[in-house]
Amino acid sequence: MFKVRSLQILYISLIILCFLLTGCASNKSKVIATEDQPSDINEENVTSTPELSQPSMDDIQTEPGDTPKDEKDYTEISNVQTEDIQEVIYKENLCTDDEEVLFSFKLADSPKTISVCISNTQPDYITCRIGTPNNIDLEFPENKEGSWSEFTYSYYFRGGGAGNEGMDLNYLSFEYDGYKYVIYEEYIAENNTKTVGVKTIDNITNMEVNNKGLSDSIEGSLIDLRFSDKINIELQ
Repeated sequence: MFKVRSLQILYISLIILCFLLTGCASNKSKVIATEDQPSDINEENVTSTPELSQPSMDDIQTEPGDTPKDEKDYTEISNVQTEDIQEVIYKENLCTDDEEVLFSFKLADSPKTISVCISNTQPDYITCRIGTPNNIDLEFPENKEGSWSEFTYSYYFRGGGAGNEGMDLNYLSFEYDGYKYVIYEEYIAENNTKTVGVKTIDNITNMEVNNKGLSDSIEGSLIDLRFSDKINIELQ
């Protein structure tokens, strides 16, 4: 009886010892596995992200003869601005190469010229300029479209020469900035004289200023408007 009980105790002790030995081995295996396993944050396994940098103008590859976009845009804008501010060159009679002079004369006691010019290309227009080739004081109208309707031509003619007190009176008028401008060309047969000039009339006060021109500087004639169907014509 004593032997059987001793054997049971021994058997139980062996089981407990085996259990203890198995548990320690298992834990040790876990620890070893943990120590041997490479860490996810090991510095050798961390891949660094390269820094991104903005490409410089030198890094941009272009085809031969090509221009970077920004430079193209600037060039196009510069070309447009250059076209918009292109200087107009006036001849001595204040007309351009694309115009022909209808009537022109220099003012007395002044370096200024008064000229009426007509386009010889499209668009078709008529314009009046006062000033010098380097400084135009007045150009009318500002908008050349419909410019013929901005002027009125009037005349009076009586033939028969000096014996009949013949005369040929021609006037071109327009209104601008509260004033009426009347360019005149008058021929009197009695004394065989021609006078030219421009009268400015204040539309409010009716005050009139007569700016006489030099008859020996006349170029062209207002008479040519007598046969035009583009301008308003009045008979005096």
